[in-house]
Amino acid sequence: MNITLEDVLFITGLLVYGKPVISDTSRDEDAFSSIFGINQTTVSIAKLKEIACGERSEDKKMYVVLLMVITCIVVPSEDGHRCCPSYVQFVKNLDDVNSYAWGAALLSFLYSGMRKYKSRDKKYFDGNAWVLLSFLLFHILKLQQELQIDLTMQPPTPVLFSAMNSLEKIGRDQYSTYVSKVTALLNSGCHGY
Repeated sequence: MNITLEDVLFITGLLVYGKPVISDTSRDEDAFSSIFGINQTTVSIAKLKEIACGERSEDKKMYVVLLMVITCIVVPSEDGHRCCPSYVQFVKNLDDVNSYAWGAALLSFLYSGMRKYKSRDKKYFDGNAWVLLSFLLFHILKLQQELQIDLTMQPPTPVLFSAMNSLEKIGRDQYSTYVSKVTALLNSGCHGY
C-alpha cells in the first residue's frame, strides 16, 4: 500500500494538480525582509505568530497564516518548524496561492522524509505524520476497530480532521494500550483490512 495523490486529496483536501511547488531560487536571503521587514534567513513559528499579532496589514497576516500552513502541514520537519525563505515566493502573490499543487508537495516531502529517516537512522522523520496515520486508519479497518475510532465524516470534510479528532480522544494516558494493539495488528499482517 502506498499513499497516492488521490489519497492526499481525500485526506487533506489540498490540491494535487496545478503549478509545481518548486523553488526558482536556491535560497532568497532577503525573502522575509521583502514581506515583513526582518533580516533573518529562517523564521520560527513563534516569530511568525509574533509578527501576526503585532501586524495591522491584512496581507501580512495572510502571509503569516500561509507560511504557517506550509511549514506545519505541507512540509513539517524535525527542525522545530522553522520557515524557510524559499516558501515566501509561493505566497507573495496572494492571488496565485491556490494555483499551486500543495497536496503533491506534501506527498513528495513525506516520501522524501521517510526515505531519509530510513537511510540516515534519524529519530524523527520529516513530513506530515498525520497524513500517513490517516491513510493507515482509513485503509486498515481493523486498526479503526482496535482503536475504537470512527472515521465517518460529512463530506467535504477531509479525513485528516476526523482522524485527528478521534485520536485526540484516546489521549496519552492510553498510549501503551493502543501502541500494543497497533503493533500486534501490524505484525499479524493486517488480514481482513
